[in-house]
Amino acid sequence: MDVSVMKAFKSHITNAYLQYHLEHPFPATAREKRALMSRLVAQAWDAIPATVITNGFIKAGLIPTGPRDRSARFRIPDVSASDAPLVCDE
Repeated sequence: MDVSVMKAFKSHITNAYLQYHLEHPFPATAREKRALMSRLVAQAWDAIPATVITNGFIKAGLIPTGPRDRSARFRIPDVSASDAPLVCDE
């Protein structure tokens, strides 16, 4: 997940940061710096295609990839209470 999404995100934000500073002076105050970074982060995140994020979740095993029912929901087998894993044994 980190590799697929963060690599693209870091690349976009680095390029946007460098491009901004080629065309504009450095922000004078901390408030201006925060505003600039917020804009750059938002722009970089918007530049990440949804397919990159989805594929990152799939590769990390965080999205089920099994069969689906008629409503496109994943079919999950029923698990009896005795077979269910313990979350907390306190």
